Amino acid sequence: MVFTPISSQLFRREIRIWSSFDHPNILPFYGYATVDTSRFFLISPWAASGNIMEYLEQHPRANRHILIIQIVKALQYLHGRSPCAYVHGDIKGDNVLISEGGHALVCDFGLTRRIEKMASMTATPSGRSPIGHIRFTAPELFSLGCKPTRESDVFAFACLVIQIFTGQQPYRELFDPQVLSFVMNGGIPNRPVDRATRQNGLTNAWWNLITCCTVYSPSQRPTMSEVVDILASTEFSVRYPVCISF
Repeated sequence: MVFTPISSQLFRREIRIWSSFDHPNILPFYGYATVDTSRFFLISPWAASGNIMEYLEQHPRANRHILIIQIVKALQYLHGRSPCAYVHGDIKGDNVLISEGGHALVCDFGLTRRIEKMASMTATPSGRSPIGHIRFTAPELFSLGCKPTRESDVFAFACLVIQIFTGQQPYRELFDPQVLSFVMNGGIPNRPVDRATRQNGLTNAWWNLITCCTVYSPSQRPTMSEVVDILASTEFSVRYPVCISF
């Protein structure tokens, strides 16, 4: 990152947020470095396996269920932190790295917000929109004065689950402008039915969860704690015993 007044503010802000987290499925913060007083860098463990999509491309037989559960745990931690809960605001495959041991690590907290400050915030410190990737964005965030919430994180999480099982971003049959119109009119991602996706483990139980998490009304989406309970239910735990180990 090259030094400017705005980038300096963003840099200090992300350090403050990221360094406060302590969870096995959140990328650890090691520190920061400056070069020639004009460039500065955030330091974390090196993730040689890349992000989760790169990892799954190289390891197609990896257990997607375990990786998703680890992401759920990280988001549950962020949403339920006391005394300062956070929303991530930019959940997508690029922002989940894989550790040397093959564990999911949620990262990139540039759009992360403290829950108690959300009511007065409509943009990042730089003035840019708080919306993340359009294909992971909940419909309410396209409205004027939008701001990320726990509920919009849940919507993005469901889109990420689709990406993990299919290897492609949600709404793959649509162009970005079409996605915007489709989502704002209450559309949800179509269920992939190809053989590879089924072999990767996208069952009826998983699709039911995705559907619950992508409903148009934010208040009707489950919380991440409720997602934990769903994954621990008989519907999941009989087929995927690892799901009950929270």
